[in-house]
Amino acid sequence: MKTLLAILAAAGIVISSVQSVRAAPPVPGQPFQRPSPLRQQQRGPTTQAMNWEQWVSLFRDYLDLIDEFAAVSKDQSSSGVAAVVYAEDVLKAKKPQDAIDWFNQILPEIKDPVVQRAVRLRLAELYRTTNQPDKALEQLRVLITAPSPTLPSH
Repeated sequence: MKTLLAILAAAGIVISSVQSVRAAPPVPGQPFQRPSPLRQQQRGPTTQAMNWEQWVSLFRDYLDLIDEFAAVSKDQSSSGVAAVVYAEDVLKAKKPQDAIDWFNQILPEIKDPVVQRAVRLRLAELYRTTNQPDKALEQLRVLITAPSPTLPSH
C-alpha cells in the first residue's frame, strides 16, 4: 500500500514536470529551462536549468511510472485500491461527513474483498477523525473478524 501511495504521489510530480518540458524539448549539450514546480508561473526569470542527462532521467522516470501504472491497472484489486485512494483525495475538497456518506453508499456495490477492506480502512480513519470512535471500531471489527481467504473456515 505504501508503494502504491508513493507511485500515486510521484505520478503527480513527474507528470507535472514532464508536462512542463513538453513545450520545447531540450537541446543536447545546452541547459534546458523549465518552470519550477514549486513556484507559480510569473513573469521574469522563474526557471531552473535542466541539462540533457537530467531531462533523460526525468523522462525515464516518467516511463517507469507508466509501466507501474499499467501493472496496477491490469490487476482488479490494485486498481480498486488505487481508486479508493484517489477517491479519498478527491473527497478531501468536501466535508469529512460527505466522504463517509460516499464510501458507505458505494461499499455494498463493491465485489472485490480487497477493495472492501480498503474502503473499511478509509471509513475507520474518517470516523476516527470525526470523533466517531464507535463507528471506527465497528469498521475495524469487521476487518479483524473477517475470514481469511487463505485459511480454512471453521
